[in-house]
Amino acid sequence: MAAGSGGRGGFWPLEWRGPRPSRRYGHGLYVSQPERLCGGNRLALLVGGAATYESMLAAIASAQQSIFLVTYILHSDATGRRFRDALIERARAGVDVRLMYDAFGSYDTLDDAFLTPLAEAGVAIHIFHPVIPGRIEAQERLRKIYDGIQLRLGRTPPSRSRFAPDLLGFHRRNHQKILAVDERIAFTGGINIGDDYADREEHGERVRGWHDLHVRVEGPAAQQLANAFRIAWNQSGGSHLATTLVPICRPEPVRVEVLANLGFHGLRERMRGGGSPWMWNVYRTAIRAARERIVIANAYFLPDRGIRKALMEQARRGVRVQVIVPKDSDVRIVRDASHSYYTELLAAGIEIHEYREGMMHAKATVIDGEWATIGSYNLDHRSFRHNLEAGLAALDRDFARSVLEQLDRDIAACEQIDFHAWRHRPWKQRLREWLARNFVYWL
Repeated sequence: MAAGSGGRGGFWPLEWRGPRPSRRYGHGLYVSQPERLCGGNRLALLVGGAATYESMLAAIASAQQSIFLVTYILHSDATGRRFRDALIERARAGVDVRLMYDAFGSYDTLDDAFLTPLAEAGVAIHIFHPVIPGRIEAQERLRKIYDGIQLRLGRTPPSRSRFAPDLLGFHRRNHQKILAVDERIAFTGGINIGDDYADREEHGERVRGWHDLHVRVEGPAAQQLANAFRIAWNQSGGSHLATTLVPICRPEPVRVEVLANLGFHGLRERMRGGGSPWMWNVYRTAIRAARERIVIANAYFLPDRGIRKALMEQARRGVRVQVIVPKDSDVRIVRDASHSYYTELLAAGIEIHEYREGMMHAKATVIDGEWATIGSYNLDHRSFRHNLEAGLAALDRDFARSVLEQLDRDIAACEQIDFHAWRHRPWKQRLREWLARNFVYWL
């Protein structure tokens, strides 16, 4: 395919003369805008916190120029301290280290004793949308420490874009999980940084052992993820970072589309198709293209009418549609709201599998063993319309089937919902579901 580095911001080209998906189902064209696919990447699926953290820490240790890390939740526990110490070591070695975390997601997980050594080592720390009480003061304190370090090193403290949090700032969260190292290696997926994702066999019952998926990428897509970090950093008030151009994408495997809301302005600019969000259209296009099988694993499964309609139409056509959700969610109201969709989905022939071995936090989808996506996106209004999110979609059979094999293993650890039994659930449960569904837009 013809692909280049043209287009707004150096992310993707605008020109494309190839086929476009039709409106009918089962058309087999999984991507509505093939020009966004960028070849020349290498992908590796990472399962669980233990494998992911080891790979991420190894990449951090290899950094020579830059480290960009953004996470929704950062804990000051044993796992968090491992990352803190790794970032401090690289910052003292002269690497440009930037850390961003969400003020709401990490509102009670960090303290000064954890953050101050990072700033003193020269790590630039930015608290995304610090509307939680005390976070603005903490942001200024960390910036003063960092600026003082820069002055002692003979450098000019950085200028920062003006950003004034509004009263509705809590509704705009940075839910991205991106680590970009030297513009050559990047990670994204659903895994935050903390002991919740640590291996229970190693750490025992003191950790929650959440099940999740992440992906390691080398190639042009790694630079695109680094650019997504830069844009979110710049537009939310961080010191200015220049957005680099992505090299010309090679017309070869592995073809990847980076899925990232590009800052506050990007939430509007990436709207497609009559006001529908870009990521929503990516999902729906791939679902409508399916010919044989759709497998979705999503921790907070609150699909809107358009996604539900596409899934149900495919199930009625004979496509096997399987949805994996946690049996015991960490957010009860989300679980109840998700349950409110079961009846119509089951009636259409969709299989619903509830994961029994702890909290399943993954956000992954595979279509026909040909197209796969992993990221931070939940199937809900918040991810599609409000949050900053990140992930990638790959049109690559080998990677898609590696993800599918993992999802099949997850299904084996699930309990399938029986439609007849579900229709006879207690009325109190039905009432909870109805109440929760009224708040689904805000969950």
